[in-house]
Amino acid sequence: MFKRVTIIEDVTKLTSLANEIWREAYSEILSSDQIDYMLEQYLSVSAIKSQLENSTTFYLIYKNDQCVGFFSYNLKDVVFLSKLYVKKNFRLQGHAKRVINYLKSYVRPIELTVNIHNQKAIKSYEKLGFKIIEPMKTAIGNGYYMDDFLMRYDQ
Repeated sequence: MFKRVTIIEDVTKLTSLANEIWREAYSEILSSDQIDYMLEQYLSVSAIKSQLENSTTFYLIYKNDQCVGFFSYNLKDVVFLSKLYVKKNFRLQGHAKRVINYLKSYVRPIELTVNIHNQKAIKSYEKLGFKIIEPMKTAIGNGYYMDDFLMRYDQ
């Protein structure tokens, strides 16, 4: 089940969840300083509020009554899946597939970026039909870069 993020309590829950998931998921890929920086820039309460005001849609992912992850996307010519994170103990249970199936309802190509060192996520997206389009290196400030692959699913 998905719950659209619309109230401050949802935003607070999302930031807490992001903090937990990011520290586990990226600890072997990024420095703790970069994780702190990126959480503040992209997943703090103020950052999420700003994204919500600028056409980004956020959803919390639930299994039974437990919040197990979240995703966000933007709609333009394509659906851009900006974020998709699931708690470690709830991965490989079909949550990503359900998110992608939901986004397919917009009947547009779906694009996302994924860290080039996150092989588990890359393999999962490929299994769902995504193809790597190109590598991307983006400066995000404070001397940090996002070193990603742009991936695309064509309907």
